[in-house]
Amino acid sequence: MKIIIGLITFIVLICSVHADFVIKQQVEGTAQNGIIITKIKDDKTRKDMPSNRLGEISIIQDLKTGDTTTMIHDRKAARIELGSQIIQKLNAANVGITIPKLTDTDKIEKVGDYAAEVYTWTNSDGSNETIWVAKNYPDYAKIKVQLAKLNQSPVAQLRRRTSIDFSNLPGMVVKTKSESSLGEIMTILISAKEENVDVSDFQIPADYRVIHASN
Repeated sequence: MKIIIGLITFIVLICSVHADFVIKQQVEGTAQNGIIITKIKDDKTRKDMPSNRLGEISIIQDLKTGDTTTMIHDRKAARIELGSQIIQKLNAANVGITIPKLTDTDKIEKVGDYAAEVYTWTNSDGSNETIWVAKNYPDYAKIKVQLAKLNQSPVAQLRRRTSIDFSNLPGMVVKTKSESSLGEIMTILISAKEENVDVSDFQIPADYRVIHASN
């Protein structure tokens, strides 16, 4: 789950304040294999992803409140958790955690069409990540503004204790390799572009069973 949460921090990007945006990534790892699609519209995000244990799932989040809906499509079930509940759990989980520091390896490696600078970080629970950053990624100046906006959400503020602030990086994250107690996972950016997103993508289907998380 930490890996999944962590992924949301850098893959939810927008080119302009009012533009819809869609990002696709290839993911390979212990818990996930396949394509992740992240859709952004206004202050909401939807992330469709594979899960080796649950099948295809979707996570919808309100960036202002942190309220999160997780849909398990094979079960036609949706679990709603309030942002305040998530914040409470993160506060408890963050006790004793040291905020990780980013280390520049001074290496440059090719990722697709981009020459990417390589960075690493490790936090006090043993989780670590290698990040490939492309300074010449198209429209990154616009993307960076939106990253800063996303990192101001109440949930994202608390996640900074277990990960890094991707909006402070000098370019676009085009590849990551994460290791934690949950295993290893690698993501590679396929595309990031403006694309119309229908408001219905952020609604729970009428035939899904809705479960409200308890405190």
